Amino acid sequence: EVLLDIGYYRFGAYLFPFEKKYPSKKNRDHIYKDGTNFLDALDLYYFDCDLRRLLMKYLTRIEVNIRTYITYHVSNLYKTKPCWFISHSVMKPSYVNSFYTTVYGTKAFQDNPTIIEHHKKYPMDRYAPAWKTVELMTIGNIQALYNNLKKPDVQADIALHYGVAKIGIFQSLLNSSQYSMVVPTAMAGFLNVLQIVIGQSIISVLVIIFQPFN
Repeated sequence: EVLLDIGYYRFGAYLFPFEKKYPSKKNRDHIYKDGTNFLDALDLYYFDCDLRRLLMKYLTRIEVNIRTYITYHVSNLYKTKPCWFISHSVMKPSYVNSFYTTVYGTKAFQDNPTIIEHHKKYPMDRYAPAWKTVELMTIGNIQALYNNLKKPDVQADIALHYGVAKIGIFQSLLNSSQYSMVVPTAMAGFLNVLQIVIGQSIISVLVIIFQPFN
């Protein structure tokens, strides 16, 4: 019944940690450690499902917060450039040159009511201002936007707002936020961001959850 519900291929990933050769994937013989039983793997599967649901709830809040802060911070630095995301003085040339093709000209953008309404009202505008455009970006778009900011000090200021001292680490955190699970090695920085966005309440829970992995 369980295998019909989950599928053997998916469930096999949760059996792997109980194999004697784990974590090696070479010459796997599927021989399990003494005392292992089916329910151990099933419990791990349900734990993973619950954790994914928990993290997705807060990852969504982090995504919204980061998008909002980047828009607010950069827009205030370049008050005379409402479309700073396509400005050569703000963004790297390759990003500016490909922005329409990779972001603004996509079906998701062109079919969006906010964008349609803006261009009906302002037909001479090629782009809607940042506070509209960035709001509609995916987390992958946001990652690319941050990575292509021309001035490292602007990137550093944004990272520091979330308690992250190095740009590279913040870039890794943005990358990890595209997935429903965050790897334990990134957990320290992830918790810093999470704490700033939503406060302390969930931090202690996540620390307890991930403590065995540290």
